[in-house]
Amino acid sequence: MFKRFIIFLFILFCFSCSLFEGRPRDKTLAVLMNFDVATFDPIESNDNVASSILCEIYEGLLRFDENLKPVLALAESMEIKGGTEYIFKIKRNVHFHDGSLLTAKDVKFSLERAVKSEIVGYLFSGINPTSFEVIDDYTVKFSLTEPNAGILMTLCHTAAFIVSEKIGKQKVSGKNALALDPIGTGPFKFLSANEGLVELERFEDYYGRRPYFQFMQFKTDRRIPERVKDLENGKADVIFNINLREVKMCTQCDTIRLYNVDGFGTEYLGMNMRHPPLNDVRVRRAIAKGIDIDLINKVISNGLYESATAPYAKGLPYSIAGKRKTTKRNVEEAKRLLFNAGYTEGITLRLAISESFERSEVTSKIKEQLSRIGVNIEMEVLEWKNFVKTLQSGEADMFQFSWIPDTLDPDSALRPCFYSGVDIQNGNYVGCSDEILDNLLDEGVSTIDEKKRKEIYEAAQERILELVPAIFLYVNKLTLAMRRHYEGVIMNPLGYHFLAYVKPILLPSE
Repeated sequence: MFKRFIIFLFILFCFSCSLFEGRPRDKTLAVLMNFDVATFDPIESNDNVASSILCEIYEGLLRFDENLKPVLALAESMEIKGGTEYIFKIKRNVHFHDGSLLTAKDVKFSLERAVKSEIVGYLFSGINPTSFEVIDDYTVKFSLTEPNAGILMTLCHTAAFIVSEKIGKQKVSGKNALALDPIGTGPFKFLSANEGLVELERFEDYYGRRPYFQFMQFKTDRRIPERVKDLENGKADVIFNINLREVKMCTQCDTIRLYNVDGFGTEYLGMNMRHPPLNDVRVRRAIAKGIDIDLINKVISNGLYESATAPYAKGLPYSIAGKRKTTKRNVEEAKRLLFNAGYTEGITLRLAISESFERSEVTSKIKEQLSRIGVNIEMEVLEWKNFVKTLQSGEADMFQFSWIPDTLDPDSALRPCFYSGVDIQNGNYVGCSDEILDNLLDEGVSTIDEKKRKEIYEAAQERILELVPAIFLYVNKLTLAMRRHYEGVIMNPLGYHFLAYVKPILLPSE
């Protein structure tokens, strides 16, 4: 068995690897991803690809355990007084990657800047921004403006990662130093980022468990299906965010292992309620009646996708997904709703999607089905930046999008998308504005009692289904591909994955 292990490492070392160069192959975990990372500052980013790199570099006071419950990380202990005052004692002898010691001043600085961030500050809106106080070198406290049941979940978010105050105050080329050269306390430290390649190195002074690999490299690669071939022949070790076509290829390769986790993101067909005719709920209901969600998912994903039955996934608290079934297609009822709304000659709607194999397939089926009820869909496929611009401008009538909540609290699943106080720039792309729903969401976020909270969020979900601002299509299943000779990946249903403890394994003899 030892001989097999040595041969395996020798093969890895000898591979000619044009994708990843400059580091010993047997000491490097090579990862392919499908998006570039624009910044390495935790408060300037809120996407899954960036988070998958940031979670190797940084840590927070709290983290999620294997059951997705908040547990202590950099914090040694936590005390809550009166439901609104939070006191954290942090671990001693924890070093940043530049060698400096972590202190309460760094924690105070990190959380204060998160609260003030234009990008992620909304996550921390329940915290009184002037309440942060350093008690001693290893104790910090802050207060909430009112009780908030989701605050511990928020402190597990990447935006709450702790950074060095010294580095965080520096500027490089007019930008915050952390955006270009991140300094954290995590198991890997940043080396470089250049032309779609991000390099990390094991932090030898890390206080926790030591990673196996000395280096970790993330390469942006959108070549489909070529990147699966690179994984098969050993030029890469891991692929993030593989699509349905790649899943099929991987299942046919005995040197690749697929890892799946039911995600918390829900793919939905959004309808711009600001635009006629979609400002009429009868039209929105007609479109919902004109689509067979179960059939589309069965045909497109071959059973990999689970049809959505509620505004958010059943794995999140108080979801009603397990109590409901998908809306059944009824062509005649859909036509009747359109007729009653005054649309007897049919309607034409612009539907925007980002470049994606799955979305192109799904929207093609939606277009075909809606044509049967007199709704003509003009589909527009856009590069990601242009797609986001279209969403935020409100130009499209309809769009297909996936919302992954920032935390595991139900408020994070509903408020950004459907609360009238959230503008179009920050997630309310459908233009939802309903007083009943707003009141429910406001009541839910400040309610601590679990039974009462459950009633509130169930009512909020029912209200959204009644308003039909969107048609919920399927719950994302997150799939990662990795070389069969490796183990140790920790997948996160929120969409980013922890690779620090991936290592080679001995396989039984054939």
